[in-house]
Amino acid sequence: MRYNCIFCDIKLILNFSIQSHESFSSNSYPEYYPLKNFLIGQCDKCYSLQYIDLINPELLYKNSHNDTSATPTWKKHHDAFFQFCDQNVVYKNNILEIGGAQLILAKKFTDIYTDIKYTIIDFIEKDTENDRIYLKNGNCEDYKFKDETIIMSHVFEHLHNPSTFLENISKSNVTTLILSVPNMQQLLLEDNINLISIEHTFYFTPIHLFNLFGKYSFQCTKQVKFMNHSDFFCFERTCNLFKEILYDTTHNTLLNTFFSRRKERFDSILFKETDTNIWIVPAGHYGYVIYQELLKRNIHKNVKGLLDNDKSKQNKYIASSSLCIHPFETLKTEINPTILLYGGPYTQELKTQILSLNVNCSFITF
Repeated sequence: MRYNCIFCDIKLILNFSIQSHESFSSNSYPEYYPLKNFLIGQCDKCYSLQYIDLINPELLYKNSHNDTSATPTWKKHHDAFFQFCDQNVVYKNNILEIGGAQLILAKKFTDIYTDIKYTIIDFIEKDTENDRIYLKNGNCEDYKFKDETIIMSHVFEHLHNPSTFLENISKSNVTTLILSVPNMQQLLLEDNINLISIEHTFYFTPIHLFNLFGKYSFQCTKQVKFMNHSDFFCFERTCNLFKEILYDTTHNTLLNTFFSRRKERFDSILFKETDTNIWIVPAGHYGYVIYQELLKRNIHKNVKGLLDNDKSKQNKYIASSSLCIHPFETLKTEINPTILLYGGPYTQELKTQILSLNVNCSFITF
């Protein structure tokens, strides 16, 4: 349980409660668990929304359930973030990546630098098939850091205790941390349904990061925006006296009412009577939440399944459901299918891919 703000260490005020299962990840066979209420709190000082109920990360991340290596936006992201890392990593022979079991950055580095030592910490156990990449199974929040350069690509927002993580690093000889994180402010402005979730358990802005890292003597030396998708940061150890930055109140009203708007948004979903199959796109975070919300409103009966181009999800079932996840190619044989589509920033590229397989699809978006 998380009772105090991870940035300000003051008691969170209850903001909302949502019903959810404990995992969105796909299973080979459907396992049924009752919905439970997850409490969402908000900080009076920095305005961050944060999950109070937390799930054991060793269970949540035990199996790989999301491969972003092949989708258009993510491919651009990985290339851009690698370039950012390459420019800011001084010692290429001692890199420690957290949560990089997909090996995307690791392969980019080892393809170029032949004498590199590249270590990865992740909950997932797998064979890297590369004698210059060392994959360690474990939790980065209690890892004993030494003198590595630390890289994290869309991992920081998954931490449960970022202060503990940074405190451990501050006691080591680590001098540089390089991050890519979601552009949470953009997600808020777009009312993204997964602004925070059972995995991304807190809302933050660059100011939140500057203040938190500053407490542990790390200062941002470089910041780059990648589209409206991500922010890249390089933090380096400093001897400068830390001075807290005041938090921006601009989006406070949007944060206060986010979950109310989210509920209204799902309430607005209405299915017309149709004899065609309804498919949810994509699977993973978005599709899982969509199906749960349809289930609560008893408007899920015409849904045949989910579609996703991530092979690690295909031919599996979403948690607590009899719905199977199919490849996009399934649409080639469908007659006038209806697509319930919500992919946040990836919605348009998903729609383009779907129409390239079947021009007779009709879409429900929200």
